[in-house]
Amino acid sequence: MTAEAIEKVATGRKRPPIEGRDTLSRQLRELVRRAIERDGTTAHALARAADLDPKVLARFLDGASGVTLSTADRIAAALNLRLGEGFAKPARAKPKASRAAKSRGRAAE
Repeated sequence: MTAEAIEKVATGRKRPPIEGRDTLSRQLRELVRRAIERDGTTAHALARAADLDPKVLARFLDGASGVTLSTADRIAAALNLRLGEGFAKPARAKPKASRAAKSRGRAAE
């Protein structure tokens, strides 16, 4: 069995991860863990409050799987959070100068 095949079996992934997705899942996972600690609740109680199978939440918190956006929203609502709170802002690329601005710069030389 190839290393790629072993990784597919181990992670349950059929396709390579989309860049940034793992980071977002990791941030959400940490946010949920901190909220569980803060509230003094359990993952099982959170799963019930979010109307989730506790196994789904457990797999997510263990890093074995991700969650859909609707599931993430239900978890956030059960924790009295809104999606987007507590996430690191993505780095933005500097806007490129337009062609007109470039040509104005050349004309001034």
